[in-house]
Amino acid sequence: MCKRIHHEHNWNEIYARRGNVFVEPLDEVKRFSEKMKETGLFRVLDLGCGNGRHTVFLDKKGFDVWGLDNAPEGIRLAHEWLNQEHLAAPLVLADVHALFPFKDNSFDGLISTRVIHHATQAKVHGAVREIIRVVRKGGMILITVPGDANRKSHHAWFGRHTLIKWIEPQTYVPLGTHEKGIPHYVFTPEELMELFSGFAEVKIEAGERKSIILTARK
Repeated sequence: MCKRIHHEHNWNEIYARRGNVFVEPLDEVKRFSEKMKETGLFRVLDLGCGNGRHTVFLDKKGFDVWGLDNAPEGIRLAHEWLNQEHLAAPLVLADVHALFPFKDNSFDGLISTRVIHHATQAKVHGAVREIIRVVRKGGMILITVPGDANRKSHHAWFGRHTLIKWIEPQTYVPLGTHEKGIPHYVFTPEELMELFSGFAEVKIEAGERKSIILTARK
């Protein structure tokens, strides 16, 4: 049963106002799902599933997928979408920046697209530790986050005229757009390599809009 929790940011309001914000699965997730199948990995956590685009996609592909999000409206929309598709992936309402309600090594793989960076450094690093904890040895992870901290990156992410405010090193909040007031933490490549140093392969594709980390746990 889903348990209502306190929300620091406004994604619940965004889903309530705009409905299914995200519909099409990202190409990165499509490619990653093929890599998981090739490796024989099928039990997957969609961390920050939102309204369910990747949960639905992975369920249709035959994965044993679970969705987790901290926005009740996102979970409600994901439930509706799954029901419409006659799918039954379990959905969990929980904080993506707190202890996950799963045992160690619960999943073969994990995806999290444009989610874990929405907090300050301490909480983001805590989420990374939880991600590593719940993915078993030999498992794989795909995470997407904003690419870097330069002005060009901000313009690509939010639009040319969006103002931002830095609230701590590597963390800013946009002062406009639908993500107004939501913290955005910016990883450095060196930081990512250190955080995921316990993985056999760490691939970082950096660009203006995002970095992609593909890892295989030792």
